[in-house]
Amino acid sequence: MTTMVSGMSGPIMVSNVNVGGVRQTNFLMRALYFCAIGWWAGYFWACIGYALVCFIVTMPLGLMMLNRLPAVLTLSKN
Repeated sequence: MTTMVSGMSGPIMVSNVNVGGVRQTNFLMRALYFCAIGWWAGYFWACIGYALVCFIVTMPLGLMMLNRLPAVLTLSKN
């Protein structure tokens, strides 16, 4: 990951630009995780998220859980 800093003279304006995105976990480790843990953890995560979405009070939590489902399945990072 490369970070570039640019700005004007003095502390008027400084901006950071990250190039490359988030560093992912090794593919082999992610594949082993999916085969050993990810598929059943993802199933339970999805079932709990779906159950939470069924109730209006807990719907935001259920939607957050369902949005994070790919990370639970494969350890992927945004």
